[in-house]
Amino acid sequence: MRKFFSLCFLLSSLFIEKTKKKIANLDNERLAIGFISIIGLGLLFPLVVIAPGLFESEWFLNLIIIPAEYGSFLADAGYFGRLWNLLTARPYDNNKKTKIRNFLSQEIIINRPIGRAEKIFTPIGMLLGVTLGIFCLSLHAIIPFWDVFYYFAYILFIFGYACTLGGLFNRLASSFDGTRLKQEKVAIFVGFVLGLSVALSLFTILILTGTMPFVAVIGISKPFIDLLLLHKFLFALPFVLSLTGITTSCFDYFAKAYCFLKYIWNTKDEFVNERIGAHYYEYQSAFLGNIFGCLLASGIIIGLSLTGSLVATPIVIAATIFAIIIMCNNVLAALFTRLGRLVDGILCIYKTSKKEFYKQELLQNKFSFIDVSYLTLIRNLSLVSLPVSISNSAKDRDLNDNEIKLRLKRTQSSPAFFHLYNSTQEVNADNELFFENTLSDVKSLSGLLV
Repeated sequence: MRKFFSLCFLLSSLFIEKTKKKIANLDNERLAIGFISIIGLGLLFPLVVIAPGLFESEWFLNLIIIPAEYGSFLADAGYFGRLWNLLTARPYDNNKKTKIRNFLSQEIIINRPIGRAEKIFTPIGMLLGVTLGIFCLSLHAIIPFWDVFYYFAYILFIFGYACTLGGLFNRLASSFDGTRLKQEKVAIFVGFVLGLSVALSLFTILILTGTMPFVAVIGISKPFIDLLLLHKFLFALPFVLSLTGITTSCFDYFAKAYCFLKYIWNTKDEFVNERIGAHYYEYQSAFLGNIFGCLLASGIIIGLSLTGSLVATPIVIAATIFAIIIMCNNVLAALFTRLGRLVDGILCIYKTSKKEFYKQELLQNKFSFIDVSYLTLIRNLSLVSLPVSISNSAKDRDLNDNEIKLRLKRTQSSPAFFHLYNSTQEVNADNELFFENTLSDVKSLSGLLV
């Protein structure tokens, strides 16, 4: 039994050591997502168990609240990890890839370029988001789940704005750099214009009518209404930027799902095939996230209709349905995509280590098939050809045409030539070896060995 436990301890130690080496090769974004994806499950426990209002009559709204909170954990971690990637990024392989330094001081190569605009505007967007979050707190905005997380809820609130605006600026900047697929660039532009137009239109209605054109839905439109109750005009900037960022993000995930469909339908678009081939699970997860997001949005809309919560004017109903669809798809697609991105990173490390292993095996097998006698033959050939090369450069012109006298310097540290010559050859006082060989004999000997 003691040997069994010792063996288990040894195997577990080897597994942990191997896992640590693989984890050390992840970039900062994937490291942060992997770490928080585990810690975040623990943070969800008090949210599910002791959060007030989770078992109200509109219980189906919890289907968006819990994934949204868990997704915000991963988004916060992912964007701050990406920020560190941007700060340490250097071009690699003719700007086709990027070399970065991760939290564990390892040089990592990520399989995508990072443009200049992305490096500049992503930190600006995140800084603007932090400022906006602090601004909302200064207005005494209602903090979600304060009763659960207490002061940690302030940090989550500020980070939420940082990720929303950081994501908006990141998508626009990377589209400007040309590092995204054409379909993604078009979708990001359409989402940005649509989100900005809807946000400005709703804010115009708010100014003209004095009422918010939204049905108060927990986790979707209620945070905006809470801000509106604090201050009508100071609410404008957070509302417009947040709705624009969420809409742009949602359309980005729509584009990823569309590109994945093209990929599995065997498209001839080389850029789509190359990108999804390198990030398969990221795009597949975005596709699945959009499917579940649409199902969740449909369930919430049906539930609100059955409970009578959607009894309002057509504009209010349309705005509420738009917000539900955008929010549900953005939450689940973002959550699934980040987990898929983590899987892609882990599998990439596994494939790289597997390739290195096969490469070493190939080199070992290649050299193991080389016979020792073949190496000896090559060595003898080089020794036989040495006198020929010396004879061709000899300055003694008094030698016969068919016979060349070669004179080689021999020292006590050069025994390699001994096996070529017999013991009857003479040595003079200068320790020089004289031997008589015809040029034809030397050439015939080298031809025989070949």
